[in-house]
Amino acid sequence: MESKHFSKKNIYLPLVDSTNRELFRTIESASLPEGTVLWADEQVAGKGMGNNKWESKKGLNITASFLLFPEFLEPEKQFYLNKAVSLGVYDTLADILKDSFKIEVKWPNDILVENKKIAGILIENIIQGSKIKCTVTGIGINVNQTKFGKYPMPPTSLKLLTGKNYVVREVISLLSKYLQKRYEMLRHDTGGLLDGDYLSKLHKFQTMANYRAKGVSFRAKICGVDKYGKLLLETDHGHIEAFDFKEVEFID
Repeated sequence: MESKHFSKKNIYLPLVDSTNRELFRTIESASLPEGTVLWADEQVAGKGMGNNKWESKKGLNITASFLLFPEFLEPEKQFYLNKAVSLGVYDTLADILKDSFKIEVKWPNDILVENKKIAGILIENIIQGSKIKCTVTGIGINVNQTKFGKYPMPPTSLKLLTGKNYVVREVISLLSKYLQKRYEMLRHDTGGLLDGDYLSKLHKFQTMANYRAKGVSFRAKICGVDKYGKLLLETDHGHIEAFDFKEVEFID
C-alpha cells in the first residue's frame, strides 16, 4: 500500500542528544515532508515515556524519529497512532525473525520478543486547536547490541536472538516501509482492522495475570484498550476498570 504522503527523506547525524528533540528543532527552521526520518549512530539523552531512559550503544541499534502530519486524526484519538506505530515495528521484526520467535506488543509502548524488550516507542504530538499539527515518533530497536544493563524488563536484540549481524540502515529502511503501510491503514481504516490486529498481538491479552494499582495487587486480564489509550482490565470478579499509563503495573 503506497502512500503519496510519505517521503523517503533521510537525515543522518552521527551524534544527537535525542532524535526526537533534534527532529523538533529541525522542523522549527526547515520545512520537511511527511515520512522524513532522522536517525543517529549515538544519542546521549535518549528517553522513553515518562522519565524512562533508553540505552543504546553507539552504532549498534536503531535510534530514529519519523515525522508525521496526522491532521485526519482527532486529538482525543491520538493513541491510534501508537497502535499503528506499534504494529509497524511488530511487522518489521516479524519480517526479519519470521516465525522463529514470539513477538508481542506490550501496552503502552514496548515490543517484546520471547518476553524480553527489543523495542520502545515515544510519540510526541503538537496539537493546534482541534487538529494534531504534527507528530514526532521516536523508535528504538535493539539490533546488534549484546550487552545491557539491568532493567525490570530484561532486554534482547536481533543479534542475541539470531546470532547474526544486521545493517542498521537496512533495518531502518524496512521499518519505514512497514510504518508507511500501517499509517495508511490508520488513515483509511473504518472497519476496526487496526484495532483487531493490535489486540491480537497484545501481551497478556485475555490472559489472567497479576497487576498492581495504588499499592494493591490483584488478578485480572486485559480485555481491551479504549480510544484514549487506557488499558481495560477485567478482574476475576468480572469488574472492568480503565488505567492510564503509570496507574498500573504488570507484576508478572
